[in-house]
Amino acid sequence: MAGFPRYRLYASNGSTLIYDFEFTQDDQGVFFDPANFVEHVSLRGQGSIISEGSDQQPYDITLNFILIGDDYEDLVAQMINVRDTIDKFTKYILKVETTSGGSTENFNVMRLTPIQFPNSRTSKRVHIQDCVIVLRANCWS
Repeated sequence: MAGFPRYRLYASNGSTLIYDFEFTQDDQGVFFDPANFVEHVSLRGQGSIISEGSDQQPYDITLNFILIGDDYEDLVAQMINVRDTIDKFTKYILKVETTSGGSTENFNVMRLTPIQFPNSRTSKRVHIQDCVIVLRANCWS
């Protein structure tokens, strides 16, 4: 695992492992610094007032990962497993191991949208399948 972050999804208790994202290729939003302000705009277009906000503003974390199967049936079974294991509107904790020494960042997340399985021209869903999951961070405490 040297040099690559590891992504694991836990139940809201933080100790029950729900899913281990083994082959994550992109992690948009994990190291995102959400804007912590509210802007009040004048109705007459005379400027605005910026009010500093909290550090709990919700934002999306998009994980792009791949599933690797022995054959078509194994790959489809893995796709169904991902869809059925990570339920919508359920509280989870996404733990990202950022260093090989075990330093982790924890995010309170929830899946609100369907998991995407884009078709790949090269894999044709025989042994490899791309997956995209969007998790809403800071949507529960």
